[in-house]
Amino acid sequence: VTAGQLDGPRMLVTGHKIGDREPVVPHGPKGYPNEAAVRKAVQLLRDNGADFVKLEELRPDLYPALFTAARQAQLPVVGHVPWLRDRGLKATVLGGSALLLGLLVLTGAVLWWPGIKGFLRKALTLRLRRNAAIRSYDLHRAIGIAALPLLALFALTAANFQFGDQIGAAYGLVTRAPVPPPWPRVASTPGTGAGIDAAAALRAVEAAQPTGRIVSLAPPRGTAGTWSAWVAKGLDDHGRSVAPGNVLVQVDRWSGAILFDSARDTDTNVRQSIYEDWFPSLHRAQALSGWWKLLWLLGGLAPLALAITGTTIVLLRRRARRRARRRKGGAVEQTA
Repeated sequence: VTAGQLDGPRMLVTGHKIGDREPVVPHGPKGYPNEAAVRKAVQLLRDNGADFVKLEELRPDLYPALFTAARQAQLPVVGHVPWLRDRGLKATVLGGSALLLGLLVLTGAVLWWPGIKGFLRKALTLRLRRNAAIRSYDLHRAIGIAALPLLALFALTAANFQFGDQIGAAYGLVTRAPVPPPWPRVASTPGTGAGIDAAAALRAVEAAQPTGRIVSLAPPRGTAGTWSAWVAKGLDDHGRSVAPGNVLVQVDRWSGAILFDSARDTDTNVRQSIYEDWFPSLHRAQALSGWWKLLWLLGGLAPLALAITGTTIVLLRRRARRRARRRKGGAVEQTA
């Protein structure tokens, strides 16, 4: 491709991301405690042919060393905007927002519930010929009741992003489902020769997961490294992200034996499936298609509509009270 003999894309690649987050590639480096570690990481990327450096949530005081090292290595730097770098603050903002939405759903349902008898007629009736305050009141109630199931679902699934461990633990206590152990670290048995190539590793993965779709294959690092493949199977929460795949298969680099298959070697119980797969997918509508996604979009806009109609109700009521006070004051003056 590089020589122009075959048509193909020009690939720009990097290696391990430089940052404090858990590595995406299995057993990748975790954490860069000082400037020397950052400079070494950039040099390794350069020596191994990387086209750019990618950073993600690195400590702010290490940024100058990173950019200096990348400039010296003549590598551009890309990355994600480090929004809410403080994870405690992030937990407060994101988790608090989810809990606030849940509280609004609960209190709104109590205040605005029209009763069982004539539920739809009372909840969705709009008295358009009445004054603006009554129209806003009816519209606010209709939007809230119609969007109530979706808003409750959004609150629960959003809380799962920040409080997934706590929700999973609570679910486990109620259902008595066991807590799954962490995935084991595996290593290839040292051998001789060149070992298996990528094609052989892909065949081994396909044999292990015939109903899945291989989305990535990472080469082994070192003599004890493994071919690591991510496979998309069933409901893949990461299907539309930059790192798709929900099943990890690791292959011995020398013998081609399957050392670890997360679908085979771990007990994915109902608890995991609900709060690790279904909750994120439902929140982002990844488990849906077609017109259902439009419904999710409208549900996502419901809080904005409720804020507008609720604010309108408050302002109109204040105006009505001011008018009432002025009329009362005028009546008192006339009487006097």
